[in-house]
Amino acid sequence: MALVPLLWFLRGASPRRGALLGLVFGIAYYGVLVSWLLLFGFIAWFPLVSPQAAYSPLFGLLFPLLWRDRRHLR
Repeated sequence: MALVPLLWFLRGASPRRGALLGLVFGIAYYGVLVSWLLLFGFIAWFPLVSPQAAYSPLFGLLFPLLWRDRRHLR
């Protein structure tokens, strides 16, 4: 369910913009997902959110390259 807004924004984006949108999505999504960790401080939250959010720009970069409205992947 959380990927639906990201996919909607990525449909017409360039690969560079897609990577930026992926990074913003990753930080927001994983930041909220492990927000309970902020009880232990930013030093506990940031090292966990950073590597998890680092995978999202890769998806945001590749999705616009592989998805075309007229040419679907099979």
